[in-house]
Amino acid sequence: MEGSAPEDYFETVTLNSGEKLKAHSKKYCTPPCAIHDPSNHVMKEWDLHWREDKAIFERICPHGIGHPDPDTVAYLEKTNPEYAKGIGIHGCDGCCVERTEAEEDRHLANEYNKGT
Repeated sequence: MEGSAPEDYFETVTLNSGEKLKAHSKKYCTPPCAIHDPSNHVMKEWDLHWREDKAIFERICPHGIGHPDPDTVAYLEKTNPEYAKGIGIHGCDGCCVERTEAEEDRHLANEYNKGT
């Protein structure tokens, strides 16, 4: 695509983790986008990391675990469904799950008790 893309299609972006990479520019972005305009998911504020080996973005939770970025998974399901099969499977610690306030309180209490 780079050969046929407009001259200003690609730019160097700096992710919130400080990582730099070449990606589409904001001008050509279609939300939701992990880089420019993430959807309102529980991992939105976590550091974004590009996984070259899997060709996906991950969000790094406070415990250092990489969770597939939901916007990246949704994009792949739309544009490359065959590749997207199973892409969301990961070594999960439960951080990427949407929780009610009461569930979050229990989760935080369990995390605290693990440390004592």
